[in-house]
Amino acid sequence: MDSQTQPGMVSRMLKMTTVKLTQKLSKAKAAYVGFVGQNPEMVEQIEKSVKAAAYLYEAFSKNYDNSIFITELVASACNLFGYVNANVRKTKDFFSMENGDSFVGKLQQVLTVVEFSKAFLEMTAARTGGPGARWAVISIICLVKVILRCILLLIFECGIHSSSLSLNLNSASVSRVSEDQPSCSQEPNVFYVGPRSGHRIRTLDSCDQPHTHDKVMVNLPPTILNRTQIIGELLYSVRPMVHLLASAAFGTESFIPWVAALVSDTTSHVLLNKQKQSSMKKFNPIEEKELQRRYANLLLYLLRSPMFDKTTGPKLLQLFAYMSKNIPLARYIFDPLSSYLPAWQKVYFYTWAD
Repeated sequence: MDSQTQPGMVSRMLKMTTVKLTQKLSKAKAAYVGFVGQNPEMVEQIEKSVKAAAYLYEAFSKNYDNSIFITELVASACNLFGYVNANVRKTKDFFSMENGDSFVGKLQQVLTVVEFSKAFLEMTAARTGGPGARWAVISIICLVKVILRCILLLIFECGIHSSSLSLNLNSASVSRVSEDQPSCSQEPNVFYVGPRSGHRIRTLDSCDQPHTHDKVMVNLPPTILNRTQIIGELLYSVRPMVHLLASAAFGTESFIPWVAALVSDTTSHVLLNKQKQSSMKKFNPIEEKELQRRYANLLLYLLRSPMFDKTTGPKLLQLFAYMSKNIPLARYIFDPLSSYLPAWQKVYFYTWAD
């Protein structure tokens, strides 16, 4: 009899323990969501303070590899922390599996998490498993990003993909918008969209609404791309894999992968902007900002291998050394910069980055 009742008692105890644990987690989640919603400025200041402390530690540390690793760990955690908090303010229940716009929203969340943590994952793999593990992690991350972006672009028509960092909106403004404004179904339309031209014109109903611009920026729908624009965005999305495949075929010291990535980047930019100029339809402000960011990032090819290793890097280091010797007090800036630049170049200026 005892042998039969003992398993039943253990099962009931496990169920009771599970129920209690679930209740405690629910209370903790509700308390966290309430705290974030009521103290947006404090949460934002905590994020900025932690990240600033990490950057100061990196600036004054002489162990460059360890300081960059720790800083990247803290920066990745802060970015994820800020992303979760911003979504908590917008959705009120970001942790719920039933929450989210749709399956598309979940895909975008996964893509954002991958983008925020990719540099830290790469550095961790390099420190624990060596170059082979590092390249394996890089290949997996790039493959996941390319697949997700192509699904969002070709199947769900999500338009131009914006960098996650540029979309990490100010937490306090998002909170004020969500608390002070009615839902989208209750507020009047703030834009009139021409059925043929696609022009967006602000209506008179939007003039009296505070924070209307912030709310519109949060909820702007993606611009529907035509065939030429889709090809341009597709080139930008597959560029990391193009570079990795070319590196595997020709080696990391060859200029062919570098040129292939640069051609993909510039062709994508030309196709998107050429079609934009010839068409009456305009991109929304978030997409315009993303295109400007991509255009400015073309300059980063000067800091990417093998261009940096063979041309740009030696010239910059010579310039830093000359300025340190000939400008008073400049050595306090350029000597640490000369030491950090090669380490930064290996982590942040890789060709498969966004």
